[in-house]
Amino acid sequence: MKELQDFYTSKMKTIILIVPTLCSIVISVIAAYIEQKVVHFILMSITSSFFVGFVFYFGNKFIKNFWWMKSKKNLYFKGKWHAESTYFIERKIDDDSKYSINSVENGQKEKHFVVIKQDCLKIQIMPSSGNDVFSTWESLSVNIISDQESPHIHILYKVEYIGVDDPIMYGYEEMSVSEFDKKGYPCEMIGKFYHCALPNKNLLRGTVIYTKRKEGE
Repeated sequence: MKELQDFYTSKMKTIILIVPTLCSIVISVIAAYIEQKVVHFILMSITSSFFVGFVFYFGNKFIKNFWWMKSKKNLYFKGKWHAESTYFIERKIDDDSKYSINSVENGQKEKHFVVIKQDCLKIQIMPSSGNDVFSTWESLSVNIISDQESPHIHILYKVEYIGVDDPIMYGYEEMSVSEFDKKGYPCEMIGKFYHCALPNKNLLRGTVIYTKRKEGE
């Protein structure tokens, strides 16, 4: 997220410094046409804490909700994605154990969807319903790594499996952008996931493909 956070800081500084300055210049230019008291009042207004707060508020909204999406298209992941996971059993415990996941087989493929919420300061995968293997899945922490040839997303997640007495498990997923659309936005990601399971739980790993859903799907 560092690149996006740096972008936000830089543009916020620009807005806060330039807007009042430009206003002052405009007022100075037209000062000859209005009374001095009016000029003084306007200059006091644009340097007041209220005006600075106004600029900060709308500048913040503009950068977080629009500007960064146009300037950092390669880091824009917000939206709905199709996901297909392929599971591999790294370690399987006795089937009689309450921790066993009997619904997963080696090489099994399952589909689900992912909803990513994002602005230029944070990114989150929203809780989503699952498939025949798990009931819910959501991120605990997400980070964007942009200092490589292709942007990466690193995800620490929580998943709740079906048909298990102790269903909650935690995992780690690494995704890299494999394709961009015609406008330059990511539309496909590929990666791997690993379970950070306790010693007495099944240990799963696998591969996953994300495909961006078109509007209306």
